[in-house]
Amino acid sequence: MNENHEKSIKEFDTLLKEDPKDDNTWYCKGLFLLDQDKNLEAIKCFDNALIINHENVLAWHGKGVALRSLEKYEEARNCFERALDINPNNEIAWCERSVALILLKNYEEAVHGFNRALRINNSNETAWHGKGIALRCLEMYEEALICFDEALKINPSLVNVLYNKGATLLKLGSDEEERICLDIALGKHPEFKDGWNENAASLLEIDKYKEALEYFTKALEFKPEDEELMVKKGITLEKLGRREDALYCFEEILKRNPTHEETLKNKAELLKRL
Repeated sequence: MNENHEKSIKEFDTLLKEDPKDDNTWYCKGLFLLDQDKNLEAIKCFDNALIINHENVLAWHGKGVALRSLEKYEEARNCFERALDINPNNEIAWCERSVALILLKNYEEAVHGFNRALRINNSNETAWHGKGIALRCLEMYEEALICFDEALKINPSLVNVLYNKGATLLKLGSDEEERICLDIALGKHPEFKDGWNENAASLLEIDKYKEALEYFTKALEFKPEDEELMVKKGITLEKLGRREDALYCFEEILKRNPTHEETLKNKAELLKRL
């Protein structure tokens, strides 16, 4: 525990010693712990706040976020629904509930929740983005793109929205547009590892091997142990005629995982051509 963290906790504890029935202080302590990824400790604080005041919407919301981080999606959903029972016009709770529903693969109900949030505030970029993701999961790609574009009208710098728009365009076969979206996203956040991978995969599909190799290499800087990425890099190297380098990629994977089926297959095929 670092010094600043310990100091903050002591300050909360001092306040709670003076007034242990202050539900807002319990909530604030829980929020601080939540920000530190101390989800179980945060939940205890939110529970204490709710024992004192069962109508504390913020505590229900905080507990839901903590439970979602712990992958307890059904319990998280219940917390957000409790917050909505208290205040049905809480657009944030509608969005958070819908995120939990996406994680539970209940996409249609998630869309409904995002729509409720947008009725309250049509400029809620999170709701437009989340609705787009849920629609994409339902394979409603054109409708999803409309949502991503609405989010980007509100905030053009949303990297995750650009990424999801690019991934959706790829589903529609718009390779060039998809790469443009991902390139913009990567330019703003070069550490966005999934974007490098997606961009490389789309380039590989349209036989742009040199460019694909650059993106796979960059992706591996962030995920050096990713066997799938290494396989794809090896395949790309072979497409470029660099068979010795491709073989090296496959052998590196097999050092770590001697039974990796896809690598064994690609290595065997490559050796036939050497």
